[in-house]
Amino acid sequence: MSSNDNASPVISKIMIAGIVLAIVGGVLFGAGVAMKPASMWQSYLIGFVMWNNISVSFLGLLMLHHMVGGDWGYINRRFFEAGAMLCLLMLVFAIPLIFVGSGQIWEWVKDGQWVHENAVANDHILQEKAPYLNAHFFVVRVVIYYLFWGVLAVLLNRLSAQVDETGSPSFRTKVRILSGPGILFFVLLFTFYQVDFMMSLEPHWTSTIFGLMQMVGAALAAMSISAILMWMFKDTQPLASVLTKRRFWDVGNMMLMFTMLYAYMAFSQYLISWAGNTPEESEFYQHRLAHGPYRVIALGIVIFHFAVPFFILLQRSAKKAPGALAAVGVLLIVMRFVDILWIVRPSFYGKGHAPDPLYYPTPGDFGAPLLIGGIWLVAFTVLLKTKRLLPVWETHHDRAPVKSEVYTHG
Repeated sequence: MSSNDNASPVISKIMIAGIVLAIVGGVLFGAGVAMKPASMWQSYLIGFVMWNNISVSFLGLLMLHHMVGGDWGYINRRFFEAGAMLCLLMLVFAIPLIFVGSGQIWEWVKDGQWVHENAVANDHILQEKAPYLNAHFFVVRVVIYYLFWGVLAVLLNRLSAQVDETGSPSFRTKVRILSGPGILFFVLLFTFYQVDFMMSLEPHWTSTIFGLMQMVGAALAAMSISAILMWMFKDTQPLASVLTKRRFWDVGNMMLMFTMLYAYMAFSQYLISWAGNTPEESEFYQHRLAHGPYRVIALGIVIFHFAVPFFILLQRSAKKAPGALAAVGVLLIVMRFVDILWIVRPSFYGKGHAPDPLYYPTPGDFGAPLLIGGIWLVAFTVLLKTKRLLPVWETHHDRAPVKSEVYTHG
């Protein structure tokens, strides 16, 4: 059972915000579909990838915390647990994308409206990749992804609920048994997932760092959401008793690390592609830097995804200020959307009819992430209401659980 009476007003505000976002997003998505019907599933993919990445990253951060400990994870554990469970919600969003929209997105599926029926037959590279890039094996891989993510999320949440009731000292051993191997398979499967849903949009293009880079970007978005939630709950018990400036600073350091690591990987990918100068690698950047509005968007990503948050997060005072950290979190979430848009939408260059409607952004590209994100927030608050905002038993240190003073005095 939960004990979130104090937190109910904040949770309700988040739920209302989710409903508003879903309504606004639905209107924009509908407008985008009305303006450019052929671009509907591309817009849907942008929203799906953004929120699926975040959900899966909450699971990854939860396992990482169980393995290494630390206050940054202890104060956010309930957020991680609720977010990880939303992998199951994202499976619902994945079903229409795979079984209805896939042919209009991935050319190797071969049955889309804009894909020539002989696309694979006339493409030597797609023929070579056909044993992997085919619709049937794609469905099998998706089943494996969500089975792995869903089972791990359910088991870790169940163990957490059990230790709240019993205070069992075996809790840490059990979650580490799950999280240790879980992290290894998590990294592997997340990489394949990124190849399937994003990199294969341009099946001639390859990048060995792309999957890991997107994993870091998703973790950055998840930590940014956590920073915003910490700011929202900073005056609400029981979190108000433990949300010290030092703990905001810890989360800010995590955000700084992920910001620098993502920028390093993105630049490395560009540098290697530029040095290699092969048609398959250069085509990816040609679609994004030589045509349309994407060169300006790329400059915006450099400035607002890296430079601005980097210099703010370097400041100790900013990382210890809840409002400033939350503001950086909002900026980074917006820029994660912009980055995913920059990766997904230009992949359709030349695959539509003049004036190439599949290439340029539409209102639906903004509406789909808001629509799915709003539904995600509502589901998140429903899950959060069923949990205590802090573990009942103190388990973030490597010792036997001890009853939390927050609940004996709060």
